Parts: sequence; C-alpha cells; structure tokens
Amino acid sequence: MGNLYTQIKQWEKTDNKKNFNYSSDLWARILFNFAIAYRMNEIDRDKLIESMIPFYHSRVLSFANKTEKANIKEAEEYLENVTRVFEREKYYLVQRWDSSVKRLGSKLFK
Repeated sequence: MGNLYTQIKQWEKTDNKKNFNYSSDLWARILFNFAIAYRMNEIDRDKLIESMIPFYHSRVLSFANKTEKANIKEAEEYLENVTRVFEREKYYLVQRWDSSVKRLGSKLFK
C-alpha cells in the first residue's frame, strides 16, 4: 500500500462517479487516522468530525457502485470482506496508536 495522501489524491480527481471506487484498506486507514487525530486532541474535534464528511460520502458512493448490481447475499459478502480488511489492517492502527502515546506521553491522561 502506498502513501495514504497519494492514494486519496488519485481518487479525488475522478470525474466518472459511476466507476468511483476505493479500496477497503484505504477506508480503514482513513478511519484509523481520524481516530488517532481525535484521540490526540490537537485539532478542534468538531472540525475534525466535519472534515470526515467528504470521506464518508465518498465511501458510500464507493459502496453503492460496488454493490449496485449485487443481490443481498453478494452485498453481505462484500461487507464481510470489509470487516476482514479492518481486522487485517489493525496492525496499522496499533502502530499509529502506540506512536501517538510515545509522542504525547502524559498529555493523553489529563
């Protein structure tokens, strides 16, 4: 997996909304990074949550495009695969979380 910023910039320029899609591992890392930023409390939390809205909308579009022609069973399988991706990417969250603890130290426990 490449640089997170680079991957986001690639799909940002997509004009064809019908073909828009980005991977579940990218979605997991986006959410994990927002969770870390929220925890670190260095950015206004209301603005941070508000900045997630375009990511959420793009993920909904991606899901709709991916499952548009799927039956219920296929859509459920897709969602099950998404949960597996989150489980597989958990190491990334743990690494980032531990790094934030080292960086912030006792500030986290105020």
